[in-house]
Amino acid sequence: MRSAESVLRDLNARLDLPARRRALLLRELRADFEDLVATLVAEGLSPEAAHTRAVQMLAPTDDDVGALAGLHRPPYARLVARVGPGRARTLERVGIGAMAALAVSAPVLALARTAMLSPLTLTVLGCVALLLVANLAWQAFRIVVGGDADAASLARAGAIHAGLVVLTVAAGALTVAIEAYATAGAWATRAAGGALDVGMAVARCANAAALTLGLTVLGVFGALALLQWHMSARSVEEELRALLDPVSPFDRSE
Repeated sequence: MRSAESVLRDLNARLDLPARRRALLLRELRADFEDLVATLVAEGLSPEAAHTRAVQMLAPTDDDVGALAGLHRPPYARLVARVGPGRARTLERVGIGAMAALAVSAPVLALARTAMLSPLTLTVLGCVALLLVANLAWQAFRIVVGGDADAASLARAGAIHAGLVVLTVAAGALTVAIEAYATAGAWATRAAGGALDVGMAVARCANAAALTLGLTVLGVFGALALLQWHMSARSVEEELRALLDPVSPFDRSE
């Protein structure tokens, strides 16, 4: 004889939906089951009989599962089903890359004109910024648009992002060291009677340090956002596990 727990587990396994939407459906079905059992008991059935009758009445058929999945499938998942997964993945990567490049190129080009940074510094820090923004944009896309980010994948994304923050600090330290070396050379040249602009060299070093600090702050805030998303996804998954626990003390395995 089927139990309410087995019905919920079977439905959870067959629903091709994000965890948050599956949790919502299972929460509603479990509440309906508990309400129906209480109603049947109030009408005179024994708890065991009420439980059995409620399972028979609420257990979804194959058509019900398909209808529920279609009704609650995210809009983007419907679009992917229409255009094909392969084409959708290609469009996702191109879109995320273009968005990250646009987000990074505008400030980098502005800095190239106003901050007097060397091409090497702009190239190194621009590439690091591109990686940071691309990773954050991809995870935001998965969570907000795709709705398929689970706790394990977000934990991996957080680890990758932490590595990118470390890379940012290392790359920034390298560029600041290079600019500082150039500044020291400017001082030496000027001391020897040369005409190299020391002020410009000092400004480039300070600007490289400021840009590194800004990118590091961006990376840290991004890591905090990923941590929050990870905790939210884990909370949903814990709720799913709780929803699949025995619904009543009369549940029995099949």
